[in-house]
Amino acid sequence: MTALDTTHLALRLEGVTCTFAASTAAQPSFTAVRGVSLDVTRGRTLAIVGESGCGKSVTMQSIVGLIPMPPGRITHGSALLNGREILGRWEAEHVRGRKIGMIFQDPMTSLNPTMSIGAQIAEPLVLAGLGRRAALARATELLAQARIPDAAQRAAQYPFQFSGGMLQRAMIALALAGSPSLLIADEPTTALDVTIQAQILELLVDLQEQAGMSIVLITHDLAVVARMADTVLVMYAGEIVERGSVDAIFNRAAHPYTLGLKQAMPSPKQPRSAGLIPIAGSPPDLFAPPPGCGYFARCPYAMQVCATNRPPLFELDAGAAGTQADTAHAARCWLHHPDAPHAPNGVYTP
Repeated sequence: MTALDTTHLALRLEGVTCTFAASTAAQPSFTAVRGVSLDVTRGRTLAIVGESGCGKSVTMQSIVGLIPMPPGRITHGSALLNGREILGRWEAEHVRGRKIGMIFQDPMTSLNPTMSIGAQIAEPLVLAGLGRRAALARATELLAQARIPDAAQRAAQYPFQFSGGMLQRAMIALALAGSPSLLIADEPTTALDVTIQAQILELLVDLQEQAGMSIVLITHDLAVVARMADTVLVMYAGEIVERGSVDAIFNRAAHPYTLGLKQAMPSPKQPRSAGLIPIAGSPPDLFAPPPGCGYFARCPYAMQVCATNRPPLFELDAGAAGTQADTAHAARCWLHHPDAPHAPNGVYTP
């Protein structure tokens, strides 16, 4: 990866690879995460975007020990949280809920229906050594911090008594219980209406500013990315295919897949009668991944080299003045090789 002063990093992943064993001996294992490297700068937001099944959630769940082992297994890589290695069962369990908080995409299935909201938030505090009465009082404070009205009364209620937006706020309160330095938000606005989505995103931004947290935002919604993120990683078939600032990803997309995601996104500038442009085809079978570029079969600009040779991550503006290493624009596409033909219209090349 591009060199960066690691004292400014909340998290650095280098070459993280995660493999899952098949359910039967007749099937091979498959690699769900293929050599992912990323940097999360302190106090900033990194968004990871891509289709369902591209490896976004598995990447972040693997570093906090939330993938089932077996069949899952981290076969390679390093994860440094504030400079300390956390890829290990003991290390992951030590940081999870303490130094790394997580917001899951479906709060109804993530919360225990038989426990009150306050008791669930207080539980990790009690396990950390806080007295039960003090833990429940702290749980009420966290609910209030998450902008839940009548927090003391709400703390005694159960998940079924909360709306979807209120449940997500309760999940945020739970994630903040250990005062983490890094928050992983996995599709935090899924299944919420637009008004509630905006409120949740505003809450996350405010909490980040108050606590100085770093955030990893996992989403497929580019509108959320545009509002929240500083840096964006685009994932496809278990690997990063593009990295850059929000401005670079939205205005200078350099990978055909990123361009496809943008074209499939509604725009206020297009007429209402205009249809969206879907990405043709399906993601590759990771039980038998292609030898070359994973996007080859779906790419309208594919070349012969793409079929057999996996492209490296080409740095596009690493030398640009004022460019930070974590936001330096890069794309995993042969169109950026010096000998490649001129990139087609819509695909950025420096």
